[in-house]
Amino acid sequence: GGGAGGGLLRRGLVATDARGAVVTNVSAGHFGEYGIHSLDDIAAVKLVVAKALAPDGLLVLNADDPMLVAHAPAGRRTGWFALDLQDAATRGLPACGVREGRLVLATDEGEHDLGAVAAMPLSVGGAARYNIANIAAAALAAHALGIAPATIAGVLAGFGARNADNPGRLQRWTLGDVEVLLDYAHNPDGLQGLLDVAAGLRRGGRLALLLGHAG
Repeated sequence: GGGAGGGLLRRGLVATDARGAVVTNVSAGHFGEYGIHSLDDIAAVKLVVAKALAPDGLLVLNADDPMLVAHAPAGRRTGWFALDLQDAATRGLPACGVREGRLVLATDEGEHDLGAVAAMPLSVGGAARYNIANIAAAALAAHALGIAPATIAGVLAGFGARNADNPGRLQRWTLGDVEVLLDYAHNPDGLQGLLDVAAGLRRGGRLALLLGHAG
């Protein structure tokens, strides 16, 4: 995300020998700062996290992002995630994505069914497509840490059901007949994702947006 990229630009990278590192996407941000002038520059900055990995650590990348596909480091153990499992698995294993409404983790040892995506609270009934991608990325990262697929599935089935689970990130309240969403969308892609979720929840009613931004 933008916060992570900004932190790398300002302070560099201090972690070493990590078991896993995730890059979810490359999007417009930080142009004009620290010599960043293009999406290629942003991709290079974000992929600096690969340098923190142990030799056998897993770099988790988004197969749906053309910039990450183009800039994926050669010779690095890589796991791929995508909204569609096939799109991820085509890049290689391990992979994670959706097949017939279920999240599937595919490894060299076989496939693991992690549950129905629409039943996972973070997916908001399947409407939060960017969160489905995030869930797939998190599943691969957990796999890299040696966490059992059954444990991953159990967490995904419940995490996000309470607003205290992930403060500031797609929190939901119902006040009478009004649905309220609170999110930290701070770049164009993030805001589009939030509006897509809101559009799916509005059921023909009005949509109001209150947007604040630093600076």
